[in-house]
Amino acid sequence: MLGSLILAAALFADAAPLDATGLKAAIKGAQQAPTVAPVGRSFRIEIPFVDGRKRDVMTFQSPARWVYDYKRDQLDLIIGPGEITALNYDQFSAQGLDKLPPLQSYVFDSRQVTNEINFNIDNKTKARDRDNDDLGDGRGDRYERGLRSWVYSFAIAAPYDEKGVSGLPGGMKPSVIHRVENLPQSELRRFVSHMSLVLEGEVTELGQKPPAFCGGFHGGVTSRALTNSESFAIRARQCFVTARIDRVVVMRNGQALAVWPKPAPTAD
Repeated sequence: MLGSLILAAALFADAAPLDATGLKAAIKGAQQAPTVAPVGRSFRIEIPFVDGRKRDVMTFQSPARWVYDYKRDQLDLIIGPGEITALNYDQFSAQGLDKLPPLQSYVFDSRQVTNEINFNIDNKTKARDRDNDDLGDGRGDRYERGLRSWVYSFAIAAPYDEKGVSGLPGGMKPSVIHRVENLPQSELRRFVSHMSLVLEGEVTELGQKPPAFCGGFHGGVTSRALTNSESFAIRARQCFVTARIDRVVVMRNGQALAVWPKPAPTAD
């Protein structure tokens, strides 16, 4: 095993870092042939920032979101991956993830297919209290129109334990906010149109089986207070590789707005 890892590292030493397309292809290839998992490959992934006010699956999944405060002329750039747990990943124990440090999920590629369905909702109201657009007779269950989304995503899973192992750059925690102050509303769209989160690192193996792993997610949100629109359910197939992230950069038009690890202070 050690010999094969050394050989893989030697083969990849001069290879260009994988971009999002290349890493996705490598993960898909490893599903067909686990022995060719991209362990040891370096990567440089760019993830566009999305409008954090949107209430859709793609926004919920994204580790790079922006939110603007119109009263303060302030832009918050939120770096917030999701965590892979037994509650949201159906292969958590079967693939040995329960024996690993907590894994933070940075989704870098996602595709969504959506259709309309009727949700069966417990009806605790009388007929005269129903909304006009409710589907039901006021007795027993009722139905409400909503959306069901099938999502197919690819992600980097980086270990992070506050008191132990970390696959993130030094000094960085999973949830980070970079703030841009005094940004006029008139400049907002132009400012956010070319922003991305750049992740640089190397694919690793932590002992999960297989090294590139896939599974399902099943969840839903039925509260209008959260979605501000229809009820919706999410079913997803997620594929991951574990990785060490060495550098994180918030980029805009080729300029670094924020970098982790933080540069060492220079002597005066």
